[in-house]
Amino acid sequence: MADENLTPHDEPTSAPEQDTPPMDGGGLDFIPEQFREESWATKYKSADDFWGGINNLSQKIGQRPEGLVRPGEEATPEEVEAFNASLREMSGVPGSLEDYQGALQLPELGEGAMMPMFIEMGFKNGVAPQAMQSIISGLGEALVQEEKAASDAYEAHLTENMNILKKEWGDDYDHEVNVAERFASELSDETMKMLTDAKWNDKAPLVRDMNALAKKFLSEGDIPPKGPDGGNAAPTMAGLSAMKEDPRYADVDKRDDNYVAEVRAYAQRLTDFQNEEKKRK
Repeated sequence: MADENLTPHDEPTSAPEQDTPPMDGGGLDFIPEQFREESWATKYKSADDFWGGINNLSQKIGQRPEGLVRPGEEATPEEVEAFNASLREMSGVPGSLEDYQGALQLPELGEGAMMPMFIEMGFKNGVAPQAMQSIISGLGEALVQEEKAASDAYEAHLTENMNILKKEWGDDYDHEVNVAERFASELSDETMKMLTDAKWNDKAPLVRDMNALAKKFLSEGDIPPKGPDGGNAAPTMAGLSAMKEDPRYADVDKRDDNYVAEVRAYAQRLTDFQNEEKKRK
C-alpha cells in the first residue's frame, strides 16, 4: 500500500509560494497608492469594507434619486402638476389658491392690476407665502412711490396752469375766481365735498369751468361784483390757499410774523365777503 511508504519522520510537503500577499485588512494596501490620501479612501479600514462600498455604489448607479426631482422636458402635464403639488406641500403652501391668497396681505388693487395673476403663478410654482408676501410688499412700496411721483407731477402741472390762468385773467383774476366759487356754492353738499377734497380751487381747469358755468347759468344779480379797485379787491379761497402755501407761512423755520398777519387779515376779509354773499342770495 502507498501509505506504508510514509513514516513519522518524513518532512511535510511545503505549500506553494503566492505571488500576491492576501489582503488581511491591515493598512490601505488594497487601494492604489495614488488614491490613498483621498477622503473617500481613508474611510475604508479593510479590503472587505472597500469592496462592500464599491458594491453599494454600483447598485445605486441608475437608480431614481430620492427626494423631489424636477420633471424633465418630456414630462407629462400630470407629472408636472404632481411635482408642483409636492413642492407646494414641502414649502408650506396652502392647498388652494383661495387659502393662499388669504394668507397674504394684499395692497388695494386697481382695475386691470396684474397682481392676482402674479399671485396665482406663485401658488402654482410653490412659492412659500412668506416669500410671496416679501415680494408683494416690495412691489407695493415701489408702486406707491411711482403713484406719488405721478401725483406730484400732476399737481405741479396744475399749479403751472393756475399761473397761466392768472396771466389770462390779469387784474380780474381774484374776481373771476370769486365768480367760479359763487357757482360752486350752488352745488349739493355731497358734490361740494368731493370738489373740496380734490382742492378744485387750486386746479385751473376746474376753476375755469366753474367760472364759465356761473356766467351761463347764474343771473346777473347772482354774479359777485368787482371791487372798487378792480378784481384784486375781492378775496377768494384760491387766493387764501396760495398765501398759505407761501414758505413765509407754511414753513415754521421761515415763518414771517408780518406775512402771517397778512394771511389772517385776508382770511377775515374772505369770511366777511362770503357772509355778504350769503345775504345777497
